[in-house]
Amino acid sequence: NKVQVEVKDFPFEAFNHVQLTDVHVGRTIKRDFIEKLVEATNDLNPDIVVITGDLVDLPISHIEYDLYPLKHIKAPTYFIVGNHEYFHGVGEAVEYLKELGIIPLLNEHVVIGDGDKQFNLVGLTDVIGYRTDFLPPDPDAAYSGVDQNKACVVLAHQPRMIDVMDSYRCDLMLSGHTHGGQIFPFGLLVMTAQPYLAGLYQHASNRQIFVSRGTGYWGPPLRFLAPSEISQIFIQPA
Repeated sequence: NKVQVEVKDFPFEAFNHVQLTDVHVGRTIKRDFIEKLVEATNDLNPDIVVITGDLVDLPISHIEYDLYPLKHIKAPTYFIVGNHEYFHGVGEAVEYLKELGIIPLLNEHVVIGDGDKQFNLVGLTDVIGYRTDFLPPDPDAAYSGVDQNKACVVLAHQPRMIDVMDSYRCDLMLSGHTHGGQIFPFGLLVMTAQPYLAGLYQHASNRQIFVSRGTGYWGPPLRFLAPSEISQIFIQPA
């Protein structure tokens, strides 16, 4: 799914940003799927790759072999947790992905680029952390030291996090979680809990959000009127 986005103060003319989300590696999505996914991702020649949560759907000890091909993604790769990582062990997932060369952002940020061409990539943990009282989203921590005169791309698994960003610069949020409904008409039910279902939205005059339909699936290996996607997001200056 190729998407063009214009962002104020963005320092690059055409930044190739690939988003993977909601892969749900576990009971039915295995190593062969991940090998094909990595190959397809590399073929897009991304500048960076972001994985916006729900990568795992079993404890890491059960799926290390299946996840291992992620090591071969050629671009710098960043990861935030989704609600399913909390179900199966956030700490173990994060540590194993580090071994694969993937950089977790747990209420943290990194600066992408150098010199006068830089933007902020901010990663937030999942809202389920509020309920579990473990690693809840902490925008204050994530934005600590951020130069908000520079463009900010924010990673948050659930789209409803857009509603808590009013005090922070968030030019573009990248989310998943909804699966685009996965099986029509379940998207109508999803939208009782989330403000956006799938695609690019103008949330406010200075804030956009893109919600991916997800790269895998959850539950039955079935999608209807909500195809899975690799999201290739081309960001350019507004």
